[in-house]
Amino acid sequence: MAMNAVPGRNTFMYDLVIPLLPPDDRQRVARVTGERCRSVLVVIEDRMNQLRSMTRSIPSGSVVLDLQRRGDRGSVTLRWRAMHGGLVSDAALPSIIDGYPSALREWYAAVHVQALWLNVAERSCRRLAGDFDGLALAISECRDAGRLSV
Repeated sequence: MAMNAVPGRNTFMYDLVIPLLPPDDRQRVARVTGERCRSVLVVIEDRMNQLRSMTRSIPSGSVVLDLQRRGDRGSVTLRWRAMHGGLVSDAALPSIIDGYPSALREWYAAVHVQALWLNVAERSCRRLAGDFDGLALAISECRDAGRLSV
């Protein structure tokens, strides 16, 4: 493991990219990158809310997107929910919308793909924000302890 690596973190970013930066810039770049990831999370959540609202505006729809929040991590996920019931799995969605007119089926399929993409984007951005926050903290602690010239 390289000197600047943080165990369990993205090896490419920590071992290859960050050491290429001038030492005085490393902590700032890590902090700013974490902040940018969090601003992207706001945009992603706004889009998730738009999709959620769109599905609720379909009068004949029996399934809607719902936001699930995990308080321990702050993560947000779009999940399908039956209008008068519980969660609907991704695998069960096609059988539910199968009886809809073709245009509505296609619309639900397109919304489903957007929801899947947004869920992955949210997880990725949240992880990156945490990784860069951790990196900024590790650099600060190393500098404060005088252990490394980072």
